[in-house]
Amino acid sequence: MRINDILGRKGRSVVTMRGDATVRELLEQLATHGIGAVVILDSSDRLVGIASERDIVQHVHRSPAGALEATVSAIMTTEPITCGPDDEVEALA
Repeated sequence: MRINDILGRKGRSVVTMRGDATVRELLEQLATHGIGAVVILDSSDRLVGIASERDIVQHVHRSPAGALEATVSAIMTTEPITCGPDDEVEALA
């Protein structure tokens, strides 16, 4: 199975936001779109990270006070591993 096969079923839409958004805004996007992660882009629309539900949980656990006002760039996973639509899922695993 290829990544393209998965995209055909799940859709090709990708939700993005900037790293200067707050964790509160990130939560709003996750809830609105029913997703578990958002791709983070810089001002030139280059990939700089990914922010997931797990990133939020770890952040709130470490810094509960003011957690929702932190920036996404402070909690996101940087340098995410990427792949292309023709890559095989088994090879990526």
